[in-house]
Amino acid sequence: MSRRSTLKGIFGDAVEELAMANFEEEKEAERGPAGPVRSMALTLGKMEEEARAMQEALISGLRVQDLDPELIDDSFVRDRIGGLALTEDDPFVQSIAESGQEVPILVRPHPEREGRYQVAYGHRRLRAARLLKVRVKAVVKEIADEELVVAQGVE
Repeated sequence: MSRRSTLKGIFGDAVEELAMANFEEEKEAERGPAGPVRSMALTLGKMEEEARAMQEALISGLRVQDLDPELIDDSFVRDRIGGLALTEDDPFVQSIAESGQEVPILVRPHPEREGRYQVAYGHRRLRAARLLKVRVKAVVKEIADEELVVAQGVE
């Protein structure tokens, strides 16, 4: 075996090992972050979606209104947190009591009841406003049942 073949064999193995190591790193990168980092990324993503929705609402001429929460009915689709009870001691409720509601909810005119609304997203904010007996900031938008389900699912 020549010296050239020996060196090629040594470096060939090293090149294969480096390629495998890079492949493993790429696979880990595809999986994404884990634990608290993933949770923070999801939260930031949700905030970005809400900001985008508000921008779209403003561009389309919709405006934020202060509504009586007693005029807003729950969605016809069961909410993922519907069974959780809120109390005045809940940090979320305390935050709204101290700082006010920062992100409006999305409602549509109720399809069957004149003068009422149906919530698409913002169920917890609506429940907190009811508990605190304050008006709720809402964007009122005509949306079909399918759009309401999608908006609620995105939230």
